[in-house]
Amino acid sequence: MYAEPKRDGLVTETHRTPKPDGKGKFMTQDAEIRERLSEIWGAWTLTPDEALSDKLVEACGPVAAWLESGKNNPEIVIRAIQVLLADPESTTMNQRQSWKSLRKELSKLWPNAGTGKDHFFYVQALLLAAWPRDEEGFFRVKHLIDSGWNLQARQALREIEEWRKPNPLRQPAHEVRNASTIAVAASTLTGKTGEAIELNVDDALTHIEQNKQHGHVAQIGPQLVHVLKTHNAALREVSNLLSQTTERLNNAPLQTKQQLTKLQALIDSNRDKLDLLWWGQSRYCRALRKPYRRLKADQPALLWWTAREAAEFAQSVEVEPAAAYLVQTLENLGQSVGDEKAVVEWMQLLYTALVQSAEKVPALSKRLDQIAKEDALGLPVTWVRRQVMQNKPFDDKQAREDVALPLDTRIDLGDWASWIFRETLLDLHLADTQS
Repeated sequence: MYAEPKRDGLVTETHRTPKPDGKGKFMTQDAEIRERLSEIWGAWTLTPDEALSDKLVEACGPVAAWLESGKNNPEIVIRAIQVLLADPESTTMNQRQSWKSLRKELSKLWPNAGTGKDHFFYVQALLLAAWPRDEEGFFRVKHLIDSGWNLQARQALREIEEWRKPNPLRQPAHEVRNASTIAVAASTLTGKTGEAIELNVDDALTHIEQNKQHGHVAQIGPQLVHVLKTHNAALREVSNLLSQTTERLNNAPLQTKQQLTKLQALIDSNRDKLDLLWWGQSRYCRALRKPYRRLKADQPALLWWTAREAAEFAQSVEVEPAAAYLVQTLENLGQSVGDEKAVVEWMQLLYTALVQSAEKVPALSKRLDQIAKEDALGLPVTWVRRQVMQNKPFDDKQAREDVALPLDTRIDLGDWASWIFRETLLDLHLADTQS
């Protein structure tokens, strides 16, 4: 378990504030990193001596540069998160690929990094301090590896809680929430054929609103299907028109192109939301070609396939609401989402479910497969999938060593379903961007 730094009374050095370089100043970004580092040292009661303090301050730049390269390299982002998730008092951390990747950036300035008391606490503090404020590119997958924190005792630390929150300074393109600058004022749109795309579904929406309290799909089902299908078809047509318009605007001002890009992202996100809503209403497993209700007696299979297919529909949808919708769908299917098991037990059940329908289970993306092969810390779902892919048995001891989390911790069915969902989304995102 992730523990606080232990103090044995032998440390006499007081907390040292990171010092500027010889010129008495440094770049604004470096100054902010060093200030954050100093704050974390104080909050975690870390007391480096002068030599170590100087090394850590010098390392701010190289670590920040290493993290910055993660925008285009998902392995760096994942390795950094794994180091943060790791137990800093683990005796095996030095052998893990996640640590080796970072140690390369530290070795020139700090040759004995990772060998002394509290070293990994200092490294974790350094990563938090240097983490980019603008989480662009592959940094957007950070929240897909968030489930592991549910098993960590230090998750309540303010510095880690702040780091885990979505970055308010920069919003991913696929999560555009305000389209007021791109208004569509009419109730109909004109397609490429000149025909109107009808969006008037007021009667159906009124019926749904009046009958939703009944809690029976039969009361609102036909109207809900009508709304979803109508808006989905309209969004597809708008998207096609937008693509054609964009092609004809090669010489358009940059601002116009940026607005069109935002509009396309908004359309894609809304279309995925509609697809996800329709999936939740139909409750039909496409992979197995049967309704999910026929899987009620096989809970592990139901968990896997609902999480998998929800992830396929949610690739441009905000993660937390989508995960909550998945859990609600499971509850609607009669599952007791509050039932608890140890994480390792959930892993064993997932392994059995995947083995039973192995020929229908999609393979891992090459990128995530390689990353987990070298170090699966914090990736229990991916570890299980790799075991099945390689026809290996479920080895309890190996699972604990490789995943390196307290797997005896009990979590409920809803949290485990969300964990499968997030790691599957991670896999799908890496598959979409692999060369």
